Amino acid sequence: MRSGGAFVLPLALLLTLWAARRPEANQVIRPLMPVLRTGWFPLHVGCSAIAYGAFTVAGGFGALFLVSGWLRQRGFIAADETTRYPPPDLIEYFIWRAVGLGFPWLTLGMLTGAIWAQVAWGRYWDWDPKESWTLITWLTYLILLHGRALRGWRGRRVAWLAVIGLGTVGFTFLGVGWLVRTLRLESVHIF
Repeated sequence: MRSGGAFVLPLALLLTLWAARRPEANQVIRPLMPVLRTGWFPLHVGCSAIAYGAFTVAGGFGALFLVSGWLRQRGFIAADETTRYPPPDLIEYFIWRAVGLGFPWLTLGMLTGAIWAQVAWGRYWDWDPKESWTLITWLTYLILLHGRALRGWRGRRVAWLAVIGLGTVGFTFLGVGWLVRTLRLESVHIF
């Protein structure tokens, strides 16, 4: 869906630009630390990457839902116009599909991370900042899924939660590392 790409692709572009603008010292490829030389590493990171990608798509469609609804409400586009902006029900369908894909992968990423932590450090969970924010992200999407299943949430509420969920994903992925380095916190996830 082209209009969905207009909201999802800028997020991918921003992430690519961020990665390209990293200081050269952070771009040097170094051998992995011993704790990262395990089969759990690609499983954990791969599951998390799939989940984050799916949640980015859901957040992009959430933004599309909100923007197209705002434009329809103010008469900038006709209520039945579907050439540039798909109908709200279809956008919401894509939000649910993306969240439905991402949530099990994030859960699996958390489980593989916990098993890996037990093997590496002798504990499943340590309330590390990255672990805590991953839990916040997981709970955000759990609320979204349960809201639909138990309360029948639809429409703007779902779109807003998808966008908020994307914010938690962004902070978990990029913000936690910045926060840990800035405040000089301890974290096993910052290398």
